[in-house]
Formats: sequence, structure tokens, C-alpha cells
Amino acid sequence: MWVGFSLLVSLAVLLPTGHGKPTNVPEQPEELKLLYAEVAKIKAETPKGYACYENLGCFDTEHGAMSHLGTLPTSPSRLDAKLLLYTRNNRDEPQVVSYLDDGSLDASNFDASLPVKILTHGFGESGSHYWIEGVKNAYLDREPMNIIAVDWQLGAEGLNYIRAAVNTEIVGRMIGSLVNLMVARGTNPSNVHLLGFSLGAQASGFAGEWLKYLNLKVGRITGLDPASPFFTDLSSYGDQTHLDQSDADFVDVIHSNAASLLLGGVGAKEPLGHVDYYPNGGEHQRGCPNVIVSTISGLFGSNGEDEDAICNHRRAHIYFEESIRHPECPYTGFACPGGYDDFTAGKCFSCGDGTKCGHMGDAAIDSSARGSLFLSTSPTPQYCGTQNYIEYRSAGGLDNLVTFGSIEVEAMGQRITVVEQGSMMIAAQTNTVFETTPFNSEVNTDKLHVKITYNRSSDGIINGGGTWRMDHLKVFTDSGNNYYFCQRRLPLQSGVPVEIELTTTPCSCPC
Repeated sequence: MWVGFSLLVSLAVLLPTGHGKPTNVPEQPEELKLLYAEVAKIKAETPKGYACYENLGCFDTEHGAMSHLGTLPTSPSRLDAKLLLYTRNNRDEPQVVSYLDDGSLDASNFDASLPVKILTHGFGESGSHYWIEGVKNAYLDREPMNIIAVDWQLGAEGLNYIRAAVNTEIVGRMIGSLVNLMVARGTNPSNVHLLGFSLGAQASGFAGEWLKYLNLKVGRITGLDPASPFFTDLSSYGDQTHLDQSDADFVDVIHSNAASLLLGGVGAKEPLGHVDYYPNGGEHQRGCPNVIVSTISGLFGSNGEDEDAICNHRRAHIYFEESIRHPECPYTGFACPGGYDDFTAGKCFSCGDGTKCGHMGDAAIDSSARGSLFLSTSPTPQYCGTQNYIEYRSAGGLDNLVTFGSIEVEAMGQRITVVEQGSMMIAAQTNTVFETTPFNSEVNTDKLHVKITYNRSSDGIINGGGTWRMDHLKVFTDSGNNYYFCQRRLPLQSGVPVEIELTTTPCSCPC
């Protein structure tokens, strides 16, 4: 029935690393057309049918969550999915347990009194993938618990994305049936946390859906950049095809790669959970190359995956693991109706009464914020840090009309460029920048000491003046501390750092 699906394209265009989006994007999404054409071909050539399996219910090609892809999931015997139990007693050697009531759970180290974490990998991965190993070890380092790694490698093989997408539903039902067995042995459903990356996030959603059929609901599902193609076309498929907030008591989602598919984006853009985090806007992550890739296997990863192509996608699970290992450094996200651009412009940099911000990652469940939240990260590990909004204002006056150069601020152990070298600065101009610096608990003080440096352009074509004057400098941090330096017409000599002290007292002068 299945004709091997393969979109093999070797070309990947790498653009410079940075904040910008790729340019020269092809106007016609030929790869998407090929993908949907393959689906139409499958539906036309595949006989209508259904299949039923023990503890998993029935599937058919005309009804159900993934019936729009026109093919049945791989049978459990061929899928050969393994549910691998890790505890502190066997953190390196997993025990295989079953979603069937065959006694394997009772013979294992499973402890119904402990929390349960179930980790589900994505396309082209396995249950021993490094991200699953990382999250598993981070949790076991912290406290005793039951951790299940779902290994459905044969059903998620590269170059076969449509089949892998269809298989997420049967894998989800396997997870749900295992949870049902755990609950029968004393596990509190509220202590069960499902975590899935990419296609694994959608499988986790199907697990939640199956558990609702069994009159159960788990405490939490975390979607780590849930896969988008064939899942979140809301107008065509509806909520039944993807993770949503009805699947658990609490659903949190990290969106790290929600750009267009032609720009390498494979993650869902739509809000899916009770709270949805959009680090760096949710499309392109700081420090990842901008990539145009025209192959599904390259986008999602497969054997020998292109790490540049999947960098944005993978940041979701990297951020999550980091949040477990470094709880002292919260990834604080902020509600901002105007989106990420308004957030980086400093328009939403406040928690208000506490309901307007939350902590992305493991601690998301402890926050009261709901809806879409935005944040910025560092471009290099440790990605969590102190988010800063910096506002600099040039002085006015006939002796300060225009210059060419840069403004740099050294604060909290990092040099931050507020005005890029070679820029034209004019009198009474305000410049702003949003930057994440290494986490520093010392910012929660009444004073902040910084150095500010003006460097004039001197390339022989357009030269800046030897002195430039400023009126104020403001630094707002994600901890809620706002710092101000207010002194009209402070002279800055080119190349000479000036040490200034900012306080929490707002400027009273018209500067």
C-alpha cells in the first residue's frame, strides 16, 4: 500500500548568522506542492480500510484525526515501539515495559508513588537521542522519578515524513494505554507529565486525547516546538489533529521554529496550549544560521541531519533542559498584544500583577500567566540570561547637531552596542536596543554602574566629531528593576569610556 515517500534535495542555502530573516526566497513553494501532491496520490491509490489493535482501538482511512493523509498507521508489530523505563535504580540501563497488561510494569522498578515523565522523540530520532538522554538525566539528578523514553524509531524514519505523521496517533495511544496501566497501579494522573519534541509533541497530544476516551487526564503536557505540516492547518483539519489545551490539565508549548517551511520552519505558529512561549519571536533563534532548505528530511532531521537546518527547531528542547538544570535563571516571558516587535521595543516589559509573565520551561506550571508570552535569549549557551531594554538619548544643541559613530554600553559584564559603528546620530535622537546578558542576580540592587563609550567614525570618507553629548541612559531589566541616568549634555569624548551610576529614580528633567 505504501509507496516510499522521498523528497531528496541536496541544496541548502546558508545565510549569515544573525537576527535577520533569509532573503531571495523562492516565490513558488514547490516542495510544499510536492508534499501535498504525494498525499493526494496516496489517498487515490490506497484502498479504503481500517485496522484494530489490542488496547489501541481502531483506525481507518476515512475518519479520525489523521485520515486526511489517506493511509493507516504502521501496525504495532512492525512499528516495534519500545517503552523504556529509567529510574534512579537503573538510570543507564532501561527496562522495557509494555502498554499491554503483560506483567512487565509490575516486574520493573516502576514506583507508583513517584512522578512520571514520558519523553517522546521526533522525526528521524530514537529513544536514546541526546535530547532525551539530557532531559532524563537532568530530572534524575534533581529527584527520584519514573521516566519513560518512547522509542518509535522505525515509525519515525527519515525520508518518510507522511508515514511518520500518521504514526503519531498510534504512538500516542500506546503512551495513553501505558499511563492507564500506571494509574491502575496507584499513580496519580496529576503527577504524569508528557513531553514531546516535534512529531513527539503531537504524539503526546494524541496520548492525552486517548486518555480522555479512557476517562483520564494527565497533569501536564509540554510541546517542544510541535510539528506543523499536516497538523496545524486549523481551517482544514480542526483541533482534532494536534496538541491542544484540552489534552491535559496544563499544556505549555515552546515555539522556536515557526517560520515558513521554505525558510526552514517546521514548528507550529498557532497558540496550542494554556500558555505558549515564543523565544526570540518563535521563528528564528539567536545564534542559529538563517537557512533555506528544500527537503523535509533536512528540516526535521534524519540520519546525518543537517544541524544548521534544524538549529532553530532543536532550541526548544535545549531551552527546556537548561531550565531544569539552571532553575536559578528563569526564562521570563511577557504578555504583549502587539507581538515580539512591540516586546523588543520595550512596550510590554512588565509583569504587572504577576499574570502578565511566566517562566518558560520546567517552571512554566508554577506561573499564573496564560496566553502567548514573548522573551529574548542569549545567542550562545547558557541561553538563559537577564533581558535588558536600553534607551539612549543624544543631547540637542547647535554644537551637537550630527555625528557618525557608535555608542557602546558595558553593563553587567557584557559590552552592548546601542548604536552601530558608522551610524548617523542627530541631535535629540533616541536609540534603543534589547539585549540578553549573562544572568546576574546583582541587578536586583538600587544602583547599576555602567561604562558608556562613544567611538567616532574615522574611515576617511565620513568622519564623526571628536565629542558627542548625551542626555540620558535608561536600563530596564526583566527582574522589574528600572535604572536611570539623567544629566543633560554629558560630554563623551571619542574612545574614552565614561563611568556613570544609574539609580532607580526616574528622570525629572526634560531629558
